[in-house]
Amino acid sequence: TVEFSPLEDLEEQVDQCLDSFRSHYWIAKHKLYVQCDWCPKDVNKTGLVYSIPYAFDTFNFVDGSQSKSSSPCNLNNKSRNSSKIVHYTHNKIDFSKFSILDPVEFVNIRHLKIRLPFNDIFWSHIPRLDQLISLDVKLSQNFGYSQLQTFLDRAPNLYLLRFCHLNNFSMKSFGINSRSIRRLEFFQNFQVRLKYFNSEECTILSNSSLAAQCEVLLIDVENRTDILQLINVMPNLRALSVRTKDNESNQLQSWEITENLIEWLHKNLPSNYTYSITRNFYNLARINIWISTAS
Repeated sequence: TVEFSPLEDLEEQVDQCLDSFRSHYWIAKHKLYVQCDWCPKDVNKTGLVYSIPYAFDTFNFVDGSQSKSSSPCNLNNKSRNSSKIVHYTHNKIDFSKFSILDPVEFVNIRHLKIRLPFNDIFWSHIPRLDQLISLDVKLSQNFGYSQLQTFLDRAPNLYLLRFCHLNNFSMKSFGINSRSIRRLEFFQNFQVRLKYFNSEECTILSNSSLAAQCEVLLIDVENRTDILQLINVMPNLRALSVRTKDNESNQLQSWEITENLIEWLHKNLPSNYTYSITRNFYNLARINIWISTAS
């Protein structure tokens, strides 16, 4: 990342930066070309400089970005368009009056991280989702659900949905569906406050079409009895990573409470399945339950 002066023209500074890579040392000796991406209205006045062709699977993209390279003909860097993991940031500024020097179109995305809602310019950058297998999405308002459903309709091979809501969340609004999703992760983003699902929300979830086909679930619940409900009602569930609200305590207390919870689960889980229950290695308050049909 390059920091530019807020007192000088941003594009002129980009040109100066690229000129520093047009010397004999970089081009003739090292055969290296670089590209700079920047956003015209970025208040931080920063740019992203990287060598081309782009050599990484992950790309952080902000809509409205512009690009230039140090190559003699300012060749478009199509290699970044093949990135498989994209972190997409929606910019609220209207960039329609800015010319896009190097249009970006990602066509091979397998993992996408995004915040909803966004404007329709998104689809010009990411026109296809047929290879997408995981979606990490944050919703800031409830009307983003329609866009989320559009996502799911366009992603026939999506396996994982990682979901969190930045404002007041209601499970009653979570009326989305997908034929392909097999793994659900709710509010597991450490940058977002925890969300413990109450019994009513667990009932709504367990009766949804997503839950009916879900095989792996990461969730936090208020009561330990909610764990039983999820296991009893979700027919294809084979792995559950869960934390209960009474584990909001220090590490020593979490250890003791988790031990008690594991013992309680062994006594109360339905006998038509076999279970392997372990503490989560990275979070003592969380337990992992592996579920299989009793032989």
